[in-house]
Amino acid sequence: MWERNYEYLKGIINSNEVLNLCWINERFDNEPQEVQEIRDIYSTVMSTICTARDKAWRSEAGRNYNIAITELENSCIRAVKWFYSK
Repeated sequence: MWERNYEYLKGIINSNEVLNLCWINERFDNEPQEVQEIRDIYSTVMSTICTARDKAWRSEAGRNYNIAITELENSCIRAVKWFYSK
């Protein structure tokens, strides 16, 4: 049984940046379960990458993390669009 909702994710993901990048907001609770699961999985990966980027001390590493974040955000959006288009 899927028991995650917006308030739960907001509590465990301590970054508004991650929530915004994965488009997790008040409408999250009204989306189909499959879309919630997609956004939840992407937010977990996004949180890990954002934390690593924030700890990166070299500008090159930070730049590469930012590229990964952009690609992951694009992938999340495409996965959700795919769900709604099927």
